[in-house]
Amino acid sequence: MLTDRNPGELTNGRSGVRMADATKNDLLELDYKTTFDAWRQLVDIRFKLLALIPVASVVGVSQDIPSGACAAALIFVIGLAVYEIRNTQVHDALGKRLMDLERMLGDGNADGDQRGFGPFSTRPQASLHAFGVLRIWHNRSIGIVYGTSAAAWFWRFVTSWQLDWPFVLRGQIWSTIATLIVGAVIYREIVRLSNVPP
Repeated sequence: MLTDRNPGELTNGRSGVRMADATKNDLLELDYKTTFDAWRQLVDIRFKLLALIPVASVVGVSQDIPSGACAAALIFVIGLAVYEIRNTQVHDALGKRLMDLERMLGDGNADGDQRGFGPFSTRPQASLHAFGVLRIWHNRSIGIVYGTSAAAWFWRFVTSWQLDWPFVLRGQIWSTIATLIVGAVIYREIVRLSNVPP
């Protein structure tokens, strides 16, 4: 570290070059730590929301609550889904930055072909497929959670209406179909807006 060196030895010639290299590496390490802390904070927020939203939705849908509260809960879930989509953009950008920093710290050249040595540069590609068809990656699971939660609140909102409408009281099939459509649309939008997995 620079603090362990004698400044008098780093004034010119090769010592000056070593000082510049050491200063650059220190700045890169500080950049890496700052970027990683921001990335970890986003991941922490994501996991907390993914743990809270399904539980709150299941508990809320099972209660006898008015349609207004159901509508508000549905809007809240959609709002959090929008927030998560934006967080995903920032999360992916920070991950790419960490990969670049690992490469720079590894060989000193951000434009080189050599891969970095850290966990972001060496993580496996999203190559797994459920049942040989469905690609497994983080943002797909996020879409499933938010899509299902929004669909549950939509279903509760529709069935809470005290109206003599066929699709509410006498024909549950229509409310079920509408619920599936809402869940599928929200899931599809989250996956589409989250870009292609890295």
